[in-house]
Parts: sequence; structure tokens; C-alpha cells
Amino acid sequence: YKTKQRFDEGIKVLNKALAICRELEDDLLTSKALNNIGALYRIASDLPNSLKYMRQALAIQKRLEAVADAANSLNIISIIYGTQGKLRRAITILSIALKMKRKLGDQGEIARTLNNLGYAHQLCGYADMAHSLLKESLEINRRIGSKNEELHNLWNLSEIMMKTGNLKEALVYVKAGQGLSVAINL
Repeated sequence: YKTKQRFDEGIKVLNKALAICRELEDDLLTSKALNNIGALYRIASDLPNSLKYMRQALAIQKRLEAVADAANSLNIISIIYGTQGKLRRAITILSIALKMKRKLGDQGEIARTLNNLGYAHQLCGYADMAHSLLKESLEINRRIGSKNEELHNLWNLSEIMMKTGNLKEALVYVKAGQGLSVAINL
């Protein structure tokens, strides 16, 4: 339903799944169904409903101490706030998610959250902090071999360097991104 952009139908099906999860009294599965509904509302640009379902999921995940699921919910909530233009709130939430993901140790998730946090700092005009976060994300992605994520980092880093007038460093990131995109056939 998501790919076909038939959001109303998708939400109806997910609500049926949610009812089944609740009937089974499986709280973690219930939280995942709530997450899916929230994500579908976000894609459909219904941010108030998206936030409502994501918060419900997060409350369950906190109670269950499902740290990985809660960190992912926080990531999505921060994206919603960022989309609404509430960037400082998004940064606060992403910072909490980053702490949780660092404790879990999944390097790919840490790098992705660092990238999102760096981008949010960039949008707020905090170039130094954005640069630092994005460079850390780039280093992790290079170490774990995540080429697509590395390309995102290079793009964001070049954008920051251009905005701050550091054109030589921006050029380094652009050239690295061009080489990488050729290497991964983009």
C-alpha cells in the first residue's frame, strides 16, 4: 500500500493488524503495529496522526525497556518534528536516540543517527557541530563499508563546507562523492 500510495487502505489493514496484536496481548508487536501506522501517516503527510501513533508506540517500548525499538521510534519522531520546522526539538530527540544507539553498539544505526543529527544541526546553522557529527558518521560508514550512507555523508559535508565558504574542503568531499558514485554505479 505504501509503494502504491494507497494510504487509506494501508492504514485500514494496519489497524486490523493492531487489533489482532492487542487481542493477543503482545505489547511489543502492538508497538510495532503502531509504529507502522505512524510511519504510513508520516509518508501520507498527516503529521499529527503520525506523531500520535509514534508516541503510543514509544510509551509501550519504554515500559517494556525495548531500547532498540524505542530508539527507532525516537528517530521517526524527530523526523516529524524536523518536518514541522521544530528543529531544536528534533535535535534534542535525536541526541537521546544517539545515546541509546551508542549503548546498543550497532555501528550502522549510530552512523545513520549521527548523519541525521548533523543534518539537523546544519539546518539550524550550527555548522561546526554539524561538521563534527557528519565526519564521525563518515568515518563509521567507511569503516563498516556502507557506501550509500557514506555518499549521504559526503553530500551533507560538501553542502556545509560550501555554506561556510570552505570551498577547498567542499571540493574534496564533492570529488570523493563523485568517485564513490562511479564505484557503486549511481
